[in-house]
Amino acid sequence: MTVFIASLILFNTSPLVLGFFFLLLLVCAMMNSLFISPWLAFILLLVYVGGLMVLFIYCLSSLKITHGFFLSFFLTFLLTSYFVSFDVGGFPFELYLIFSILTALAIVLFVVMLIVVNLVDPNAGALKAQ
Repeated sequence: MTVFIASLILFNTSPLVLGFFFLLLLVCAMMNSLFISPWLAFILLLVYVGGLMVLFIYCLSSLKITHGFFLSFFLTFLLTSYFVSFDVGGFPFELYLIFSILTALAIVLFVVMLIVVNLVDPNAGALKAQ
């Protein structure tokens, strides 16, 4: 389910729906992390909340939102096929789940970073200066 939600994020154009998908991924990851370690779940919560705060500040601060950053269907297919075709023969199932979740988290945070960098215009100056 997490891989499906992560693939839906790539075709989204609205910042509010994007935030909803990130919150849904956060709930899935938090439920899994609570079984591993409470500290890991807390750190994961802080990282997601910080990323969402940055995303919403840049998306909702200006009225003009550009949607010029789109990832192709091919990239989504590659990311989802990576998780599906990963050979679990050498790993116990629990380690495979941890590895998949951490890899998915790294990919999601990287995509969020790319989106935020694309939304920021370095020639416009400070964010609140209009």
